[in-house]
Order: sequence, then structure tokens, then C-alpha cells
Amino acid sequence: MTGPNTSLSLHIRCGGRAFGWIAALALSSCGGGSSASQSPPSLPGAFTVSSGALVDGATWQLNRAITIETNRDLSFSSVQSGSVSVQPQQGGPHVLGTYGPGVDPLTGEPDPTTIRFQPACPLGDGDPSGLEPGVSYVLTVRGSDAHSFPLRSTNGEELESTLEVTFVTPTGTDPAVLFHDAVPGPPKLSFRGDPGVPLDDPDTTRFERGVPSPVSVPMRRSTFGIVEIDPGYGSFFPFGLPLNHYIEPGNRIAVVVELDQAISLTASNLQRIGIEFLDGSWQPIPCRAHPVASCGRRGSAVRLELLGSLPPGRPLRLRLDGGFRDLVGQALPGAVFEDLPLEGASEATPLGARVDAIYENFQIGGDEPGSMEDTDSVLDAPRGSWGGGLISGVETPDGVSAVRSKWYAVGRAGHDGLGAPVAPTFYFSGTDEGGVVNAAGGSVLLDAPSLGPFSPAGVQPYGFDLAFADLLDPTGLYSAQPGLLAGDRLRIRPDPLPGTEFTARVFGTTSDASSVFVGLGFGCYAPGIPVDCVPWDLSQLFPDAANTSVEVISRSFEVYTWITRDAHSVDHRVTVTFDAAQAGTDGEADETTAFSLGGGWAPDVSALSGQPWDFLRFEVRFELDVSGDGYSPLERSPVLDFIKVPIDFRR
Repeated sequence: MTGPNTSLSLHIRCGGRAFGWIAALALSSCGGGSSASQSPPSLPGAFTVSSGALVDGATWQLNRAITIETNRDLSFSSVQSGSVSVQPQQGGPHVLGTYGPGVDPLTGEPDPTTIRFQPACPLGDGDPSGLEPGVSYVLTVRGSDAHSFPLRSTNGEELESTLEVTFVTPTGTDPAVLFHDAVPGPPKLSFRGDPGVPLDDPDTTRFERGVPSPVSVPMRRSTFGIVEIDPGYGSFFPFGLPLNHYIEPGNRIAVVVELDQAISLTASNLQRIGIEFLDGSWQPIPCRAHPVASCGRRGSAVRLELLGSLPPGRPLRLRLDGGFRDLVGQALPGAVFEDLPLEGASEATPLGARVDAIYENFQIGGDEPGSMEDTDSVLDAPRGSWGGGLISGVETPDGVSAVRSKWYAVGRAGHDGLGAPVAPTFYFSGTDEGGVVNAAGGSVLLDAPSLGPFSPAGVQPYGFDLAFADLLDPTGLYSAQPGLLAGDRLRIRPDPLPGTEFTARVFGTTSDASSVFVGLGFGCYAPGIPVDCVPWDLSQLFPDAANTSVEVISRSFEVYTWITRDAHSVDHRVTVTFDAAQAGTDGEADETTAFSLGGGWAPDVSALSGQPWDFLRFEVRFELDVSGDGYSPLERSPVLDFIKVPIDFRR
């Protein structure tokens, strides 16, 4: 497939120094040039170019890179679609792909005398590709005789004669015919220090920490064949891996698996990549696999997003199952394992806290990548709305609709090697014994404060610093994991009591060794709607922290009707129920073990506590005509803009 303009990020190593550059390729039609042979003339001192293995009339596989060889160190600022292009011979847009320096096959170091054009390879169905089957193409490398955009060397010399080479792509559906297998045999993992892989190569297997802007921590193979954290990155994990808390985006962990060749990106093949931990036996950790490169500089790359908390202090390993195959079908005859150099943190800090919370803010819905909405289950009511930062009911004849989540991995933090695993304890606030949101007279009721009153350790313009010593709630959840304050309310007033009083939602937290900063966001808020408001300057409203009183009110959800907080019509009802399941041998939820099969959905999530569940899901039911006197579409449906379910694995 051909397509519009693209932007390419390339990295070149010349003379032992790394240079980063970005070339924006304006993929527009350019002028032609005279034909030239595929091999450069051997003229002393002449700037020559060849198309390497690509000769006139060749059949060229869809994923095979084109290497353009020269006898000069190239000025890569001159490498753009005007100087080097691949287009259909019958005319049309330039082929999508990336340009970069070639790579020495022995050392893996970039070669400044070559250009490597990698045709784009799709990551999934519907993605744009570069070369298409059964099409005739022409490679053009322009010289000064083309009168536009000639290729230049680093000393400014221009290529004299334009090179044109025509080729065709294969037809059919057989992967072994359509695609080029650059490396014999089945795929292998790629680490820094492997043969042909430089110790500073960025495209190797690595950890990633934090979302949405992760920090990469590469691994390398030592001279003894052991995989270790690259010595320059040890400070990123001083206590081991954070336990991958849902509630703390900065603690989220992924493993980017880089392979030495292109692999099949089908769902069945990606399921053969996994992470395991040792607790008596090797057990799977739920992961979600996302392809990030189909035919990269070396091969394919897959990002394994770990789901749920990690086991503290337990060895981890990377697994490629037998049958894992490359792009042309060559498969591993048996499973391959690679011990990982880090374990989950067991320090008594938030990084290693065995406390977490499922926190869903409904940003992505439907079948979009990353959505946790269950669109496959058959509900007993029409499906409500999920996405854009909220869930809500929809207009139906009787005003009843529902949404259901997929299974959330609860985690493996109960496995600490100290005996039988600890079963999780679940918490949820704000609903009655039937799972109905507590409300009276159209107002949603808040629970009593779970902490306070106490004075904050400090006041900042948009939030408060709270001392760890003040976060000792009866359950101990907050002091173990301050991130659980997200979504809760702070009731704030001057001390002594008379004067201004208001409640504010906690939108996020950050911690240091002695205190937690709770960010209170902005002066107004409407779910799913960007409202232009002036932020509260709390340092002006409450200049004296010692004379300010703070109470924490636990909240497991937020209800709005339009932009009115803590409200819904007296004729409306919102019900939240839960289900749980154990993991199967593949580490995924085994629905044959679901709680709902025997006892129905639990209206109180604490009823699921103390049992060895590995997965949890919820359903929210919206009823807009409780009285039965008729549903009025003028009564706006209540919306929820988050749901939080704290989970405790402590002994």
C-alpha cells in the first residue's frame, strides 16, 4: 500500500560518535533520470553507487530491505524522497518506509557509506504497508544529471549519474514466498552484547517503567552469558522492580522483547511470549502483548504489558513457547527461557507495597486498543455508553441499560515465598448491601471521613502535602500505598472551624520519603468535558497549614448528572456488582471458575475477599424509571467518571 507523507527518526554512528537526526520525507512525485547499471564504474576517485543485491528485473520480497552502497561517507541530510525513492513503475505515491544507514553484519555498527530503505510492514490488519504483492516498482537514486535533489557525500560531492532499477514483488499468499527470511532458523531474543549486537544498541530487549512516557532500562548479556541490567541504568531500580501498581502509573512495568528477525504478529503467535515467576513452580503473570515493530532495523519487537501487581522477591523469567514462529513459519521446537535480572521490590516502600487498586477512568471504550469494556458478553439490558472519560446509561424504552468490564488481573502480590499465597481483600465504598449507590432525595451520599481531621504538612498552590504519619487509617491502606488517595475527597476548612469549607477531589499523588502531595486539580470539573476554569490557589485560601483542617473521605466512584456532582434524579438508580475468577494454565481468566456461576454477581465486593481470586470484573446497571411512572428522556442519565477497587495482599 502506498500512502501520504511520513516522518522518519534515524540514528547514525560514525567514527565512534552517535548522531541523531530526523528527516521529514515529503513523499511527492519527483523528476526522473537516466538509467544506469547496477554496479558502479570503477573510476578512481569517482563518487559511485550501486543497488547491491537488487538488480533489474529481480523479484523482491515485501519486507526485504533495499541496501544502496556507495564509496563515500554520505551526507544523510541529502537522503530524502527527492534523492532516493521507490515508486510503482506505472506511477503513484512513494512507497512508505524508513531510510537509515546500513549495518555491519558482524559488529552491528552503522555503516555511513550505505543507505538502508526498509519498506513499511503493517503491525496489524488494516495498517498501511510499503510494497504490495504483484506490483512492478522502480528504485531511483538521483545524481546531478537529474537536476534536482542529488545524493551528496559528507564533503559536498554530488553523485553524477542517476541510478534506476526496476523490480517486481511476488504474488500469492504463501509467507515463504512473499517474505524474506533474513536469519535462518526460528526467532531468538536479542540483548546487548549478543553476537553482532553493540553494547549501546537501543533496539534490544529492555524493561520500561512508567506510563504514559516510559523510561527504558536496557539489559545486556555478560561475558558469562548471564542477562543483567546495563550497568549504566542500575539506579533506575535501586530496590528491584516496582510492583506494577494499577494505581501508580509511575510504577507500571513492561518488557519490550526484541527479536533477531521478523516474526508472525498473529494473536496466536504473540500469545506464545510470556513472563513467569517462581513460587514453588513457575507460574504465568498475565500480560498484554502489543507489537511495536514488525520489521525493524534488526527484526520485530513486542511490548509485554504486565497486568496486576508483581510478586515481591520472586525470580522472573521470559518465556518463548514452542511453536513460536518467524514471519515465514520457522518455529521453535520447544520452549525457550531467559532469566530476568530483577525481582519485584520487597522493600517497605510504596514501590513494593502489596496494596493496589483497580482504577478505571473509562477513557477508552468499545473495541479500541486498550479498552477494558466487555463488548462480547450478552447482558440482560442494552449496552450503555463507555468512553471519553465516563460511563452512563442510554435512552431505552424502559430506561434500563448496563455496561460490563473485561477481567482485570488482580495481581500476584500474594505470592511472597513465605508460605501459602495470601488471598486478596477487596474494598468498595458508597453502595448499600444490594450494590445500589447510596442516594436520598436526588443527592448521592458521601461516607463518613476515613481520616482526620489533621493539619496538612504544607500548602501548595494546587494541593496539599500530607505527612505519612497522618495517613494511618484503620485499614493501613493509605500509609502502605498513598496512591490510593486518587479519587478520594478532601474536606478542607480553616481551624478553628468557622469560615470557608469545601470538598475537593484528589486527581493524583506524588510521594517522597516523608510526605505525599495530593493534587486537587482545578476549581471546576465536569466529566468528559474540558471546562476552562481558573485553578484554585490554595496557598492564598489557606496560607497557614497549621491552622487548616483536612479530612479524607473515601470514594470508589464519582456520580454526576450533567455537571452536577453527587446527584442523580430521584427516579434513577445506579447499581454496581462484581464477579471474580481464577487463572487458567495460560495465566488468563478461567471463566469456568467464575464466582457468578454459583452465586451470581456479588453486590458487595468484600464478599469475594479471602478467596484465591486472580481476576475481578464489574458491571454497572443504570435504571432511569425506578418508580415505573414512565421514563422521561429529559432526565439526563447519571454518569460515573471512575471506579476504584482497592486490593490488599498484606499478611
